[in-house]
Amino acid sequence: MTTRPTMVAAGAMILATLALVGPAPAANVLEVIPADALGFVTVNRLADADAKLVSLGERMKLPIPSALTAMKTMAGIKEGLDEKGTMAWALFSAGEEEFEPVMIGFVPVTDYQAFIAQLKPEKASAKITTVEVGRETLVVGQAGDFAVMAEASERRVLKRVLKSTKNIAGQLAPMQVWLDENDGSLVVTRQGIEAIATAARKGLKDAKEAMGAMGDEGQMAIAGLSMYDGLFDAMEAEVDTFAAGARLDDQGNTHLLSRTRFVAGGQAAKMAGDFKGFEGHPLAGLPSGPFVFAGAGVMPEGMAEAVMKMSIGMMKAMPQLYGLDEEQAEKLLRPSIEMMKSMHSMSMRMGVGKENASLYSEMNGIMRVDDAASFMADYAKYMKAFSSAVGSGEGAMKGLFKIKSKEIEIDGRPALQFEMAIPTAGMGGTGPGAVEMEKMMAKMFGPGGKIMVYIAAADEHTVVFVYTSRDELRRCIEAVRNPQGSLSADPGVAKTDALLPENAPWVGYWSPGGTVAFVQRMMGMFVPEVEKDFKIKIPDFPETPPVGFAANLTSGELQTDLVVPAAVLQATGKYIAEVQMMIQMNSQPLDLDRLLHPEAEVPEVN
Repeated sequence: MTTRPTMVAAGAMILATLALVGPAPAANVLEVIPADALGFVTVNRLADADAKLVSLGERMKLPIPSALTAMKTMAGIKEGLDEKGTMAWALFSAGEEEFEPVMIGFVPVTDYQAFIAQLKPEKASAKITTVEVGRETLVVGQAGDFAVMAEASERRVLKRVLKSTKNIAGQLAPMQVWLDENDGSLVVTRQGIEAIATAARKGLKDAKEAMGAMGDEGQMAIAGLSMYDGLFDAMEAEVDTFAAGARLDDQGNTHLLSRTRFVAGGQAAKMAGDFKGFEGHPLAGLPSGPFVFAGAGVMPEGMAEAVMKMSIGMMKAMPQLYGLDEEQAEKLLRPSIEMMKSMHSMSMRMGVGKENASLYSEMNGIMRVDDAASFMADYAKYMKAFSSAVGSGEGAMKGLFKIKSKEIEIDGRPALQFEMAIPTAGMGGTGPGAVEMEKMMAKMFGPGGKIMVYIAAADEHTVVFVYTSRDELRRCIEAVRNPQGSLSADPGVAKTDALLPENAPWVGYWSPGGTVAFVQRMMGMFVPEVEKDFKIKIPDFPETPPVGFAANLTSGELQTDLVVPAAVLQATGKYIAEVQMMIQMNSQPLDLDRLLHPEAEVPEVN
């Protein structure tokens, strides 16, 4: 089915108005949406949501026009619309063999007859009548306090919707309060999950058939796609309902939330008990300083084993890539499970790094374990098995993961060193391309371009790992010993923590300012020297709290909350304006003569 412009525009306007917290709407739209809906989008409290969205644009210094006013103007609506109600757009199957969803709109009204009278109804008294919305012809009928609308060609589906006697409210009862609290929501029902999985598997099958005639490259691509078969099978077997929501609070903080309810009795539902959060702050022990991303998560024994089985299962499913046979995969699985059994949690940080250091010089993390010495011994066994199985295999990765490991001492403390050399000659040829690749690897990982990983026990139950240098390992060990000076004490992190659920077992923090600083470092490293002379520099991002993320498994479902603090939104608006001004000031074409003759004096452009 081809969705017409008016329906697309109306749907876009609905999605654009996801913003507001307030009391539950008077009419429950779930009571008029039939139980066979594949999914739907709702916007609560239309007028208030629209006002909040406009206010958000003002805070960000970005002009956001009133979506509600535009929708009313386009449709010619002046009365009968319930601006305090909930609007929804739902998808239904057309009932044909091919999956072809049909969109049906549910518009809240205070007076149905007054509402449709403005739309030039063909016969206002009919149960289903034809109306004009803008330049489009639609069909409309009444269900409770809602005008139910569809494209004229979908009269049959609309009739089925209006005749339905079983609604979706019962199926979504556990989410009712949560949906009412959201400014807007997107819900994929059980029927929708099954339809998506079926359509995805068909798409994968078609893609594999097309790639089958592409020789060895096609076979490798097929191997890469094969792992998704299992993912879609698991999704259909384990996921009952998926819902996402958005809220904008009175302080201007934006929350993007989700709830994934699992199938009762399934493996995921059994695992989704009430998980305990961290003892102390999840970032305690990570080094302080500007960062791009930091995150932490608990690792219960059952979940750790499931993760390793899935990871190695994916590698086994791609023999053309990794070269693992059944026996090698089994040998690799056993030490990985033993290693992961003793891990309770992991925290990681990617720092911005200092100007003259390698790009990944501040990639580090800590693991909380039963016994640090035993964990390190198991880790060494696993890395040896991994290098033997994958690094010496017959797949495309042969030689790429050949890892040299050895036991070392750092300040009298036992540690492990792992060295992996990327075969740059194969990637860039044997001429200048290989030389440039070696230079790039050196800028990323340090002298020699080899990936160096160091691991040491900071105390009896804490293992520290870092990339690139022993000095960074020493800094991380010191942060573990003095957590009061670690990243957990960062004022910006504290502000974001106040907006997230407490005691979540998985958390993440993304710093816009740190990301911009990291990109500036990358540009300084990799922009050709000739172009550097122009000194075009992206502006610094204002200092703000990080964007935060929290996830929790509880009561048979996965709950997430991503919060964008108001300060980030305000700073983003100012930053966009600054970048636009910079682009306008530097929009003159490059002087090719100066690029070809860099020895000439070049004026600075700031």
